[in-house]
Amino acid sequence: TEQNRALNESLADRDLLMQELHHRTGNNLALIVALIRMSRSQAASDETREVLRGLETRVGGLSKAHELMQRATDTSDLDLREMLDEVARNAERAFSGERQDIEIELLCPEIKLDNKLAVDIGLIVGELITNAYKHAFHGREAGCITIEVTTPEDGLTLRVSDDGVGLPEDAARPERSNSLGWRMIRTLTFQHEATLKVESDGGLVTEIRFPAQG
Repeated sequence: TEQNRALNESLADRDLLMQELHHRTGNNLALIVALIRMSRSQAASDETREVLRGLETRVGGLSKAHELMQRATDTSDLDLREMLDEVARNAERAFSGERQDIEIELLCPEIKLDNKLAVDIGLIVGELITNAYKHAFHGREAGCITIEVTTPEDGLTLRVSDDGVGLPEDAARPERSNSLGWRMIRTLTFQHEATLKVESDGGLVTEIRFPAQG
C-alpha cells in the first residue's frame, strides 16, 4: 500500500542518516586523535606532553570502540580482545619516543561483551597503562605491563600488572588518589558493581572483578 511504501522509504532514509552520522563521528574521533598527537609532538613542556599522552590514549580507545560497534553484526556486543589490543597499541604510540623500552603483553580469551562493559574495561585499562608508564619505571630502561583477562564462572576478572618499582612503604594508596585517572577507574568499576584491589608485589598489580552479566 501507499502507506507501507512511505513508511519503508522513511525507515530507509533514517538508516542512511544514521550511517552517515556514525561515519562522521568516526572520522571526527580519528581527527581528534590526530590533532592531539600533533599537539603532543609540538608541546614544549614535559608536563603538557604527559597530559596529551593520557588524552590520546582515552580518545583513541573511544575511537576504536566506535569502529568496533560499527563493524559488529550484533551491535550489543564487542570483541574485548580486539578492543584491548587496540588500547595497548594506542598507548604504545602515545608514549613512543620515551627513552624506555616498555612491552605491553595482552592475555585475553576470545570473548564478546555488552558494548558498554567492553568500552568501560577499555577505558580502565587505558588509565592503568598510562599510570604504569608515568610511575612504574623510573630509573629503568625497560619494563613490562601485562593485561590479563580471565572468565571464571562467577564473572570476569581483569588484572593489570607491571614489573616496575612498586610502591614505597610510605606511599599513599593509588586507588584512593583524587587524580582524574583513578576517579574514572573507581567510577567505572562501581558502575558495574565490580570490586577493586591494588597490591604492590614487586611492581603494581590492579585486579578488578566484574560480576557475571545478567
